[in-house]
Order: sequence, then C-alpha cells, then structure tokens
Amino acid sequence: MPYNVAYSASKMAQAALAEALRIELREYNIHVGIAFVGFTQNDPKKKILDVDGSLVYLPKRTNLYLDPPESVAESIGQMIFKRKKRITLTGLGQFANFSIRYLPWFSNWLLTLNRNKIKSEITMIGGQK
Repeated sequence: MPYNVAYSASKMAQAALAEALRIELREYNIHVGIAFVGFTQNDPKKKILDVDGSLVYLPKRTNLYLDPPESVAESIGQMIFKRKKRITLTGLGQFANFSIRYLPWFSNWLLTLNRNKIKSEITMIGGQK
C-alpha cells in the first residue's frame, strides 16, 4: 500500500512467519493460521508515534467501513476452530487478494491511479496531541 511501506512490509513478514511456522509445527499438530482482517475499529485511546516521534492519538477513520473488534474476534475464533490456514474478512480485502494474485498489473495500475487519494483519505499519521 503506498504511503504505508513499513506497515505493509510488517504484514508481509507476518504472513511469511505464519507460512513457515505452519510447516515447522505440523508434526506437533499445532495449528497456525493468519487472518487478513482489513480495517478494524480501534480503541479510541490508542496512541501511535507521529512523524516527529511524539505520541498522538490514532485518528478515527470516518471515510471507511470499519469492522467491530467483536466481529473480527468471532471470525478468528472460527478460523481456529475450523483450523483454516488463512481468512480474509472484508470484501475489499478479498478483492485485493484476488487482483494482486491474478491481475498484478491491474493492482499496480489501480494503486498508482489512486495514490493521492490513498495518501489523503486512508493514510492518517498524526492526530490530537
């Protein structure tokens, strides 16, 4: 995701970790799954580091549909119960997963076309100090 490089890289690392652990721990019958949850409502008291290193409240996103934490937790519980390898919870996430895998040129074009909108509407660094 443009303007979210560190966040995107950390998510890719988590996916790779889950894939490797699934194989390593199979003989012990330990289930390892990964959930791609999409945008989720955050605790209104959650703080993040701003670009200058100061702590700020994470701004509330009002331009996106945000899944409630209870819904995300229920889906993850079902993933564990059913021993699924991976789940993607939102329609947007499922679309992104499909297009990145099967139509990478389209994903690249779409993200490039919308990079300024992504920067202004989705990427929100900083908040009330």
